[in-house]
Amino acid sequence: MPYMILYTKNIIVFLIILSVSAISVTPAEMQSSPAGRTSTSSPEPPVQLSRLGSRLTIIPEPDRNRIRVLPIGHCFTEFSGLTLTVTADKKTTLCPSCNPNESSQINRTLTPTSIAYSIPVPGTPMDQPALLEYRLVSPLTPNIQRWRTAPVMLAELTLTNPGPIAVTCQVSLSGLTNQLHKVETANNAILLSTPLSIPIDQQSVVNYEIRDYLAPQLRSTPAKQSGTTGFSSVINGTFTMIAQRDDGWLAELKLGTGRLTSTLTAQAGQSARTVCAITFHTNSPVLSIDGNLCPFAYTADFNNASDLAEAALRHAQDLLETDARTCRILGGPSQFEAAIAYEALRQIALQSFLSNTWLVRQPDGSTRYSEWEGFPLFHSTLDVVFNTSLFHLAFAPDLLADMLMHWPLYHQDGDMPHDMGKGLVIDRNAYPVRMTVEENANYLLLHAMLAARTGNNATAAAQRDTIDRLVRRLIASDTDSDTLPDTGVINTFDDAPPSVNSAPNQIYLGIKTAAALQAAAQVLSTVLSKNTCAHALNRSQLIFKTIERSWTGTLFPIALPAPQSTAPEQGKVTGVLLPLDHDKPINTSNGNEDPNGYCNYAAHGLVALWLCGLSAPVDLETRMRFHLESAHEKTQTGYGDSHRDGHANVWISQNMWRDLAALYLGADIDYHRQHAKYLKLQVESVTHRTGNCRWEGFCDSPENSFLTCYSRGIPILAFPWFQQGLIDLPEALPRETDFR
Repeated sequence: MPYMILYTKNIIVFLIILSVSAISVTPAEMQSSPAGRTSTSSPEPPVQLSRLGSRLTIIPEPDRNRIRVLPIGHCFTEFSGLTLTVTADKKTTLCPSCNPNESSQINRTLTPTSIAYSIPVPGTPMDQPALLEYRLVSPLTPNIQRWRTAPVMLAELTLTNPGPIAVTCQVSLSGLTNQLHKVETANNAILLSTPLSIPIDQQSVVNYEIRDYLAPQLRSTPAKQSGTTGFSSVINGTFTMIAQRDDGWLAELKLGTGRLTSTLTAQAGQSARTVCAITFHTNSPVLSIDGNLCPFAYTADFNNASDLAEAALRHAQDLLETDARTCRILGGPSQFEAAIAYEALRQIALQSFLSNTWLVRQPDGSTRYSEWEGFPLFHSTLDVVFNTSLFHLAFAPDLLADMLMHWPLYHQDGDMPHDMGKGLVIDRNAYPVRMTVEENANYLLLHAMLAARTGNNATAAAQRDTIDRLVRRLIASDTDSDTLPDTGVINTFDDAPPSVNSAPNQIYLGIKTAAALQAAAQVLSTVLSKNTCAHALNRSQLIFKTIERSWTGTLFPIALPAPQSTAPEQGKVTGVLLPLDHDKPINTSNGNEDPNGYCNYAAHGLVALWLCGLSAPVDLETRMRFHLESAHEKTQTGYGDSHRDGHANVWISQNMWRDLAALYLGADIDYHRQHAKYLKLQVESVTHRTGNCRWEGFCDSPENSFLTCYSRGIPILAFPWFQQGLIDLPEALPRETDFR
């Protein structure tokens, strides 16, 4: 197939600057509601804003007239604040608001990096009201080293007056409630700050999902740390709100809450704009890595809260402009421009991913990147990064290279680990189940995708011996001589039925293995011997031929039966416990299910192959298109497509990855309808779980309590980059001069 890939080449400080957004988000059916209005009959899709690498997260809660502030992200102490009060004509409006009369008049719009509210100014004509645009932005600036992870959120307050007479309104942005505040002035700015102390502890963090996310009867079960060592500390930091005094901002202390207040006046037919910023900064260590306590990486550039706050306010416009350029790169093809659900999913998925990222500074001054996979809290889960790598390939290849250099440190008898640790500790693999073939193949494919994207094999060259070993191990995973892996075949779908999760001779793992071997032979050839490349390419071709022969006319089976002479004992079970769910073993029985069912995951490995500029045999790809259409038809549920026919559970992220394959192959799937289903789960996840559960980011599964606040939804960002027979990755961001 034709292919094209474009290369051109805790003291956290929390900033806010308020403006206008372009894309409306509506609830319910999502894809058919008119742009510009938010229905009051259904809940809105829940959204959040987060920062790359520095954990700062805010979550608007309109039903409580507040925004939740999580200075170091989920699992840690949180605060409330950031309520905007708008007063005009002796009337007051709150945002976010739980008042139905107010909320029905406030229109919310989204971009991948912002949440904006359009608030009618009280006392202005209903047919031509003045509007206050209140926009919160988490600027995405991955190409500017000084700012890429600084815990900065920007915003604009813009009063637009279409009427014939001047309009004036007072705006107040509250700080954290019930906290001590201090007022200072510096460099024509006014700062409202408060010190915070946030305890962090490894045991409480790994128990977090048990306390809040599992059924009540399981909350008393202590979590197993699976090899991690203890770490506890107190994050000492300063929360700061800052604004320009020239814009009329004043600081007020009232009833234990600090706030910044200003007056905006817009003349007839004119607009008035003002900026404020909010920060929280910490020099405290936040992660233990191989026994070393590490603070956030941004502390090398911003030593204290005042420096960060003043610099962020000074460079607010630079950050907004850089973010706008990044968002233009995210783009969106014409067929999705009116897809409201698609826009909401992009915002939710990107921001949930960002909320899981960590970039810290080690004692030798080097930086170290990792990402939680979500509430399971595993660090840099290899099979999860296989999906999130689309973000890294587009915006931050060096962060992917960082993980590729470090996974081998935590190998398991020479095979790639599932992860690098859990909670607050990185020091060894923590997941109790080995996914040998899955993770070895993922590691090779990630190296190949990085090399293809950057045109540089330096990272692969540094891991030459590891790559060579993994090629040989993938080939050796076939012990029954049918070419497909039959040992080490437990895969990432740990809540799927055994036929999908652990059957020998899986088509899913077969294609991923063949793709990894082909990519190693053809993309990483400069770091491997000619003999190794030839052996890898030959085995790849044999696997593809085996899979082509398995075609039934309507589908590729989930798995092939073992050759008769080496057939394993039917019904044999290997019991391994899922983490934190001690009553649910992974059942690796090979005789309980029909392996000839429909599964949506067969093409997953091909996506990585295409991203490398390669392709599988033409006949296989042609048949895969029909397979994906058939599997989609047979596995549909109200939230997307299930693991296989006859089973109800869904992973939204894997539906999204399948959608990328379907786009490339030209499969006939209604993506608008799929997106509405995916978003339906995000809306319902606010209330559908038991106990004190509440929404905390991207929800991947209706039946798995751990797949919340999940990082794996990144494939939704790549929809604009995939077309039939073509992958058009965004141009590499130019390196911009750091704002000083």
